[in-house]
Amino acid sequence: LHDENNHGTVWNCDNCRRHANGQILMGIASDDRFYDNKVISDVVRFFNETKADIITCRRMVVDADSGQEISSMPTKRYQKCLINKTPQKLFEECGSCNFIAGANTYYTREFYEKMNGYDLNYKYIEDVPFIAKTLRNDIPIIFFDRVTIKYRYGKGISTTSNTNNVYRDAMYKDRKRFIEYEFLPYMNKWPWWRKEHMKVRMKRFEMEHQVKQSGMLKAYVKIFFYSPIGTLVHILYQLEYKNSVQPLVKKVR
Repeated sequence: LHDENNHGTVWNCDNCRRHANGQILMGIASDDRFYDNKVISDVVRFFNETKADIITCRRMVVDADSGQEISSMPTKRYQKCLINKTPQKLFEECGSCNFIAGANTYYTREFYEKMNGYDLNYKYIEDVPFIAKTLRNDIPIIFFDRVTIKYRYGKGISTTSNTNNVYRDAMYKDRKRFIEYEFLPYMNKWPWWRKEHMKVRMKRFEMEHQVKQSGMLKAYVKIFFYSPIGTLVHILYQLEYKNSVQPLVKKVR
């Protein structure tokens, strides 16, 4: 399906779903790849066995240029969260780190329509609002411990650190929106430190797209005075994510 006008990925994905005939919806970005030729049959089998409405899997992060495998995500810690935590607790965790990626999350057509599909108020982020709405409604997302895609890291449209991304500003608007509308109104029972972290995430999105990468240190200093605890929590989450996507070091004997 092609349109001469750029409506954004959210509209495009929703349009594809409305034209699709299948009962299980599996999206894939143009620069990602299914991990192997058994992915689709394995996912279909898992849906049939579990009778799940929505599942999330693992993705293999690969270098954007070389294709070298870097690491499997979500990390072991988040895999345990997916298995052991309630939807409400997962929703809280997703507020601090969007570890349930739309790139390897699949669902039935019936469920997609029941949830009224993607929120077309967004332009380039379809997965976070949809997943947040699912968890807020206390609907479990079943974890399938299987790598389903090779996820190209570093130069994609969803990588805001990619300063050459012409859609970067629009992405930040979407990110500010999902914090403001999908999380901030629902934090009453959250720990105080996570609330502080959410304030910092919002502030960071407001500042980060306005400064060059070299100016981020000054931005973080301002954010620290805005909320010291929230900033420290944010740095810890950022370090955890950065460490999870570092290239694997192979020892040569």
